[in-house]
Amino acid sequence: MEIRLAKNISQAYALHTPFWIHVNNHIMQTRTTHHNNIIQSITQRRSIRLSVEPLRSSLSACRKIEDLVPNTMATMPSLPTLRNILRPQADNTPNTITIPNVGPASWDEIFHKHRHRPAADILWLAIWNRLPIGQPIATISPDKSHCPWCPDTEHSTLHLFHQCHIAQSVWDTTHMIYTAGTQTQPPPNIPNPTLTPQQSRLLRSLQSTAILTLWNAFTTRAFGQKPTPPLMMKS
Repeated sequence: MEIRLAKNISQAYALHTPFWIHVNNHIMQTRTTHHNNIIQSITQRRSIRLSVEPLRSSLSACRKIEDLVPNTMATMPSLPTLRNILRPQADNTPNTITIPNVGPASWDEIFHKHRHRPAADILWLAIWNRLPIGQPIATISPDKSHCPWCPDTEHSTLHLFHQCHIAQSVWDTTHMIYTAGTQTQPPPNIPNPTLTPQQSRLLRSLQSTAILTLWNAFTTRAFGQKPTPPLMMKS
């Protein structure tokens, strides 16, 4: 609706002056006139509500369109054209990360009811590479942009949850627990048709524990201003 209003507004004014200036002046003039006549409107039992007044949000949309593609509104573009300008197509190759010991995970899998919610939140941010790790926290972390356990290695999400020797130790421990409890080796990812419901639930719980263990150990060091913590599994 706002885009349609923006288009209609643009068609009412000359090409050489930004149309939203005209419209804004028109709004101010209408309000002033309306305010001066409000007493007369009441005495004559006429509505005191303003007649058609362009929404300011539609003016903002027009301004944004002109900023992105100048002189667009003067050509009276179609509504699909305006929508494409305001809502460009998303990148088809998002910057996502796959943690090998978890595997490709959908929204339903990440936030499965058997996965610990704090671990699910961390995993979601990790997959989209949105965790505060490495260069973004270099000015506040005692290790700058490096891994607390690998001083010469630039830190990253993939390093924290897979490449670091501490991560490998944590995942080896979770795999040992899973093997001891199920007498089988853990699959590369879940859901997996070869797993029973009990095995899937155990694997999700162990993955959550590993993710929380690594994240808590890192944040204690990076944001707690404490010595590098020892490796401790948390349930």
